[in-house]
Formats: sequence, C-alpha cells, structure tokens
Amino acid sequence: MKIYSGLFNTAAPSFTCNSKKFRQDCSQRIQTNTLTETNIGNLKGLAERFSDEGLTYQQCLKAAKRSPFMLVQKPETLERNIRETANRFSEFGITAESHLKNALRHPPLFLMSPDTIENSIKKKAELFANDGLTIEDLIKMAKSQPNVYTINPQSLNKKVDRIAQGIGCTRADVLEIFKSHPTTCSLDPKEIIKKFEFLMYIEKNKFFDAGKKIPTDAELKPIVLRKSLTNSMELNYLILLRNKISAGLPKGSKLPFDHLDEAIQKFIKQNGDEIIELRMPADKLAKQFTRFVENFSTSTIGKNIFKFKIV
Repeated sequence: MKIYSGLFNTAAPSFTCNSKKFRQDCSQRIQTNTLTETNIGNLKGLAERFSDEGLTYQQCLKAAKRSPFMLVQKPETLERNIRETANRFSEFGITAESHLKNALRHPPLFLMSPDTIENSIKKKAELFANDGLTIEDLIKMAKSQPNVYTINPQSLNKKVDRIAQGIGCTRADVLEIFKSHPTTCSLDPKEIIKKFEFLMYIEKNKFFDAGKKIPTDAELKPIVLRKSLTNSMELNYLILLRNKISAGLPKGSKLPFDHLDEAIQKFIKQNGDEIIELRMPADKLAKQFTRFVENFSTSTIGKNIFKFKIV
C-alpha cells in the first residue's frame, strides 16, 4: 500500500458554539433554505471540482443534510480528502469516482482526512490479523458498506467479540459474516445475535417438518453462518411462516418467495374460513413467531386462522 508522508490540514474549523448546536443550526439552514452565500459557494465549488465525475450541487446539498460541517469546509479541502484517499487505496481498485460515490452514500467521508482513514484501516487490519482479516478484505467490504472506513477500530473489535460470544462461534466466523455481507458491520450486536438465533430456528423447522431428526446446534451453525443476516426480523418471520404453510400443502406445491407478504396474505384470505394447524419444535423463539403470525393474520382478515401446537 502506498504511504504518503504529507499531512493535510483537514480539521474542521473551531466554533464558538458546541458541535451539536452547530450541526442543528446548519441542518435548520438547509431545511429552511436559508444557507449563507459562503455555504452555497462551498457546495457549488465542490460540485465544480468533481464535474468530470458528474457531481451536482443537489447531490452536495443532500450530502450536507447528513453531514452539515460540509457547509463550512473549503471545496479544495473536501476534494483533497476524496482524491487523496482514493490515491492511497488505488492498488485495491479505489478511484476518485468510486470513493466519491461512497462519500455520497456516507457523507462523513468528505470530512475525513486521508491520514485518518488510512490509519483507521491499518489499525483494524492489525487488530484482526490473527483472525484472517486483511487490508484488502476491509477495502472490499468498504466498497459496498462505506462506513467500514469510518467505524472505530476498537468499537469494531468489541462488536466482533460480543457477537462471537453471543452466537457461540469464533471471531474469524464473525468476520466471515462481515466479509460476505458487509452491511452487517453497521448492525447492533444484539440484532445480529437475534437474527442468527432465529435463522437457526428456521433450519431446525426444516428438519422438523420433514420428519427428520433435528441436528445439534454445532451441526447447524456452519449452515447458518453462510446465510445473510441482513433481512429484517419481519421478513425472517414471513420466511418461516411460508415454509410452515408449504410443508402442509400437497407435494410439489409451495408458496412463492417473491412478494412473500402478498403471497401469504392471499393464502390467508383464501383460507379465511379454516383453521390451519402448525406444529412447531419447542424453542424460546416459538412464542415470538406465533405472536407475529397471529397479528399478521388478524391484520389481514380481522382474525387469526392459525393454531399452533408446540411439541
């Protein structure tokens, strides 16, 4: 990786008020369309400096809504942050255009100096060196989840430890989840653990519905570790409900995965005069699932058509 010794003065200017109040004031100016000439000039100047990359004033304004300090930074400073950071990671395929797109998705990147970003990436690579994570891995993750650049190394380290402990796997296993699905880096550990546990329950139900012996958690974990943890819990509940309904349909008939909520609502409406019994393996998650299903059915036709038997 290219290392540059030159330091750039990209620190935000000092303010007489605290940063929280300044952010609120800037946000209000954007919302009420009362930007100063300097604010407008800074954003227009930034757009001009990236005109070859197609950057517009409106895109800059949208980014400033999420990162108000952009209003008071000189265009040349923001440009330097983007171009020089891209330069330092060019060997990993990062260009000014691609880094600019990431900054539009995650505006704090406009304000972070190349040194800060480079040091953050190197520190994360050092912390996870024994777990198999490299700088190349981190840059690849950051291409699809730009907050990988800005997340505090120690915060990420603690997050990995909490998740590993919560789902009973290794740190390397957690990092494989992050590498396969980088958006999980931004999720709260509790949310990841909850989703992982429910995906385990979905897999257990597959064996249960097929009349087969349910594997141990140790046997199921490698399967679940390969799955995406980015689905919402509501979608996970719907997936399990779809699987349970399909298990009771004639052989060869299954509810589609496309537009899952609509497919299940259609099934509920078509079977509104019946009681559909669903058998579930005993688990602490069964109650959460059954409550969701009862509410979903009730919101669809005004009553619950599902009867659960926990065995």
